[in-house]
This record gives sequence, structure tokens and C-alpha cells, in this order.
Amino acid sequence: MTEGTLFETWSRRGFRQRNQLDIEKSKMRKRNVTSHFLLILSCLSLILSLSHPNIGICSDEKEPSRDNSRTVIAKVNGILIYEDQITMEVNKKLRKFKNLGMHNQQPELVNKLKKQALERIIDQEILNQASRKLAIPDIENQVKAKLALIKEKLKSEEKFQRYLKAKNLTIESLMTTTRQNIYLNEYFKSQGLTDLQVSEEEIKKFYEQRKDSFKSDESVKVSHILVSVEKDAKPEAKLKAQEKAADIKRMLFEGKDFVEIVNTCSDCSRTKQVGGDLGYIKRGFMPPEFDQAAFALKKGEVSDVIETRFGYHIIKLVDRKPAGFVPLEQVRDFIGKYLQKGLIREKIAAHVQELKQRARIEIFLN
Repeated sequence: MTEGTLFETWSRRGFRQRNQLDIEKSKMRKRNVTSHFLLILSCLSLILSLSHPNIGICSDEKEPSRDNSRTVIAKVNGILIYEDQITMEVNKKLRKFKNLGMHNQQPELVNKLKKQALERIIDQEILNQASRKLAIPDIENQVKAKLALIKEKLKSEEKFQRYLKAKNLTIESLMTTTRQNIYLNEYFKSQGLTDLQVSEEEIKKFYEQRKDSFKSDESVKVSHILVSVEKDAKPEAKLKAQEKAADIKRMLFEGKDFVEIVNTCSDCSRTKQVGGDLGYIKRGFMPPEFDQAAFALKKGEVSDVIETRFGYHIIKLVDRKPAGFVPLEQVRDFIGKYLQKGLIREKIAAHVQELKQRARIEIFLN
């Protein structure tokens, strides 16, 4: 995800969904193996996009050798890389392009994708070789524990088997990948590449330079009571619902508790158990008629009966937040994590280049 896309998404969703930030904070606090695995994959995707001037084409090599009908297209310190390894990655990319409407895929594009896939596999192989020099005495126990967690999450052996089939995996290949990720995780930690810190000054500078990305539109916290009406309801059904909504409004006017009426009368299953609470909403989140009424209310005020395509609503304004900028205090952790990931990717990419300087890489791909 590009920096622009990341913050466009933040701005679009706004700060109404506070639980999104809570999730980010929670993830930052969890320094577990799974989070490092995800980080590894993120870092390797960055490496894919880099150029590799230190890789030389071995023009003096003879025709590429074959092993069980598999064509060798590269060697990394003597370890063979086969054509079918990059074919899988290229085909995935081509399918994505096809889904986006690019049906006429030129040979130049295919060749470019092949070279990118090969570079990524070379980077992975170099890291795998470096990480395998580590001694991890309980590696098999860690692999088993990781698989046990996956099975526990899927809840049954049948679902686990469906998971393997959907991912085109066998239990052996899943164990191999898990083992490889554990080695990589430990290797990155041994090289000081996983817990790099971002200073407060860097966070403040980032916030100030991109402050417009943290704009917050006006939002209101509202609760509502809904008397629903089917889309194709007959006039008499609509009239009955309208009369029910009018009775509810009258009860509120007479002093009945809003939450109590929600519990007994509202047809909104999503909010009925929380007193009708819709949280903080921005304009456009609800139908126009609802927005117009909600944003016109004062704090604590209850609206008249409002008709939308869902039926008849009675709205209570609980709180209002004016437009402005999300304070740095509320996005500090979000920015810190974002910058930390970028720093880690940068350091790992540089480390891979150092390893490649000392490696013998032979490429037979035209």
C-alpha cells in the first residue's frame, strides 16, 4: 500500500471508527511470532521492487541443466532455482491483471514479471541460507505449536483440510514454510532488524508534513429508534408503521426513557442491544433524510419522526465533534508503527544487498 493510499483510507474513514486505532495499538503491543511473520512478508515484497545491479548474467555458462524435467534458471551459492518456481508467481500476477481487464498481455510484460519473480526468489533464497546458519534447538516444537494454533483457530480437522486445499498446500509444505519463517524471524532478530525505534521528533515531523491527511470532518454521535418498513410494503402497512413511530415520539415527549423504548420498540437489530447507539457518524454514512435531521439537532435533543428507505426513525443526538485535525496524541502510535515498518523494510533491503555482495549468483534466464 502506498503512502498516499494509506492516508486517503485514513481520511475517508475518519476518526469515527475508534476501534480501528485500538486495533493498531493492540497489534503494536503484541511482539509475537505471527506479527514478525507478517513483517517478513512485507519486507520481502519491498525487496521485489528494488533493482539488483550486483547480479550478473553468466553468459559463459553452457545450456541450463535439467533435473527431473525441471529447467534450472539460476543458482544461488550452488542452490538450484527452477523455472516452475517463477512460473507460479508470474501466473498469479497475470491472473490479477486479467481480472482488472488486461486481457492482451504483451511478451515484454511477461518477461518483466519473470525477472521480478526471479529476483524475489533469489532474495528469499539468500535470506534462507543466511538464517539456516542459526541453531534453533526447539525448532520442531515451535513448528508444531504454530500448526496447533492454526488448527485451533479453524476448530476442526475438516476445516483445516479445506484450508490446505484452498491455499494449495500439503501439511508438509505448510510445515516447511512455517519452519522457514521461524528461522527468518530469529535471523532478523539476531541482526537487530526487527525492533528498530522511531524517535518522537520523526513522528512529529511526519505528522506536520502530512497534517492534511489527518483532517477530521464534522461528526455526530447518535442513537435511534427504527420502525422498519419493507421495501414493497402496502400503503396500509406503511401507515401502521408511521402510527407506531408517532406513538413512540409521543411517549418520548411525555418523558419515557429513550433506551427503554429502544429495547421494547426498535426494529434495528444492529443497535437494539446497545440502546440504539450508532456511534459517531459523518455525512453520507446514513441516508440523506437521516443526515439532515441528525446534524440539525442540538446535544441531547430528539428529532421528529424521519422517513428513510429503511422505515421511520427517531434520532437522539448524544455528542458532536466539529471538523478539524485529529490530534497528534490520538495518532502517535499509528504513525510510529507506520514509520517503524518502513524503517525495518529499508534496513532489511540493505542487509540483503550486503549478503548478495558476498554471494555467487548465476542466472540463465534470457
